[in-house]
Amino acid sequence: MDDSALTCEVPSLEELLDLKQKAEQLRFAQDTVGIVTWVWDLVTDRVTWYGDLSPLLGMAPESFAGRFRDYLALVHPDDADSSRQAFVDCLKGRRPHYRSEERLVAPDGSVRWIETHCRAFYGFKGGAVKMTGMLTDVTYRKMQEEALALSEEKFFRAFHATPDAIALTRLADGMLVEMNAAFSHITGYPASEALGRTTTALGIWSGEAQRAKVAQKLAAKGKVRNMMGTLVRRDGARRTVIFNAERLMIGDVPHLMSVTRDITEQHTAEKALAGSERRYRSLFDAAPDSIAILSPEGGILDANPAACRAAGLPREALIGRPITEFMAADDLAGQPLRLGEVLERGSLVTEREVRRGDGSLVPVEVRAWPLPDGNIQLILRDLTERRRSEALVRELNITLERRVAERTAELEAANRELESFSQTISHDLRAPVRAIAGFTAELRRSNAGHLDAPGTRYLDLVERSAHRMDTMISDLLKFARAGRTPVNRQSVDMRALAASVVEELAGPDVRAEISLGELPVVLGDPSLLRQVWINLLSNAIKFVSKANRPRIVIDSAMREGAIEFAVSDNGCGFDPEYSDKLFGMFQRLHTEREYEGTGVGLAIVQRIVERHGGRVSAHSGPGAGAEFRFTLPVWPGGTDRRSDPR
Repeated sequence: MDDSALTCEVPSLEELLDLKQKAEQLRFAQDTVGIVTWVWDLVTDRVTWYGDLSPLLGMAPESFAGRFRDYLALVHPDDADSSRQAFVDCLKGRRPHYRSEERLVAPDGSVRWIETHCRAFYGFKGGAVKMTGMLTDVTYRKMQEEALALSEEKFFRAFHATPDAIALTRLADGMLVEMNAAFSHITGYPASEALGRTTTALGIWSGEAQRAKVAQKLAAKGKVRNMMGTLVRRDGARRTVIFNAERLMIGDVPHLMSVTRDITEQHTAEKALAGSERRYRSLFDAAPDSIAILSPEGGILDANPAACRAAGLPREALIGRPITEFMAADDLAGQPLRLGEVLERGSLVTEREVRRGDGSLVPVEVRAWPLPDGNIQLILRDLTERRRSEALVRELNITLERRVAERTAELEAANRELESFSQTISHDLRAPVRAIAGFTAELRRSNAGHLDAPGTRYLDLVERSAHRMDTMISDLLKFARAGRTPVNRQSVDMRALAASVVEELAGPDVRAEISLGELPVVLGDPSLLRQVWINLLSNAIKFVSKANRPRIVIDSAMREGAIEFAVSDNGCGFDPEYSDKLFGMFQRLHTEREYEGTGVGLAIVQRIVERHGGRVSAHSGPGAGAEFRFTLPVWPGGTDRRSDPR
């Protein structure tokens, strides 16, 4: 063998020093960027570390022992199995190299993220003879990634959870590329219809002027802030919105992110509030009463024109002054003004005197109540005219009482005269009539065989006239009693009362069919109301006597807070032009030969009903029958109380 084949080149000292310097530079660079490399000779089981692993593990420099099993023992329990499996797979040749990220737990408990690159080298027999690896501290990067992921999650949640409509559009063509659920809710467009289209194509924004304004602001400032506009929904409904937008870059593509808030209800409420405030201010300024807004301490914060006129000062001069400067310390009952009671009790009503601009004192009604902002509203109403009116009313009452007393005395005198007149009629006037009737009967008896036809006719005429005169006297006395008898008000079962009168009047010669409806209980005098039924039913029976199928109906109904009773018939009727005369004394629309009567019965009905606080009326037409109505007060127990229909 040639000896030259066994020779080798020995590096010079300078080369060795240069190599050492480069190794130190490499180590410095590795330490600086947090990289440690290692070589594990599986034949000798020696691990060589290039770079200090101690700082990565939170240890003092050069304190790491260097054994590979010590490194593996520091791997986080959650990462240990996967890290060990990757290492074993590489060692066994199932994967010649791998990359993984794992956490190392330092002795002080801190956790560092390490990125591992490992490669195995295999011998002729296929087994691994050496492994190399590189460890890089990626803790900062992982923290950044976690922060980014958290930020993205927050953005995602905010993007989709906010009630505001958020949309992302490509600036080049205006195409919608992303939108949240609120955008669909506010615009009415689902994502399937909106994405890939422009807001102009969707017709979301009302009018070209609105779009031009947005474009102008974006061109000038690159953003839009709090611009009020009108959004048109898919169903055509218009909503008032606040629009914000800003340019942003996604990658190298410019986009526009917009946030739209629906303020329709708020805007409507604000307009209503503004309208309400205008109306309040209009009422405040136009009110004839003095109105002031006070602080809780009683200082004047605002005053209307009426208050300024009363005080004789402009509004600016009133503001800030205490209300007690213009108001008497005590009210008219001697009580001091306590504004604190307004806040405690919620209101204050009192009367006191205030000093006007001319120095005069006038009585006022004071009303005060707290406002929502904690201040007090005060209204002063001048009582001068009311006091004058009250004095006038008292005067009028005194005069009225005097006149009532005078009229009462006159009525009492008239009643005494009427009583005397009734007695005169009953005795002095009726006695001659009865004497005439008696003498006429005696003449007829004593000259029974000697009277000729004219004599007999004369006696018949005298007897009829005397009888008619006696009937008129009786009716006149009834009329007088109807106006003189005290009204004894009590509950009256009108159906039972009317039924008893029908039974009394329905003799064998009465052909009329009388129908009695539901009649309620009323408040009245039963004896006087009985006379009303007697007169009305007698009148109806008389005037249906010549009808083919005479019929009388009695019924009632509620009219204007009173009970209206009606007696209707199918008799001869009367001309409605003369209906007012029916209730006058001795007024008749038919002759004595057609229908007998004195013309007093309906006058009695009217007097009795009016004394009960009711009214009477008559309705008819020639040949159309007649209906007489009268009203009475409702029984206080209620209008539903009725007599047993049986």
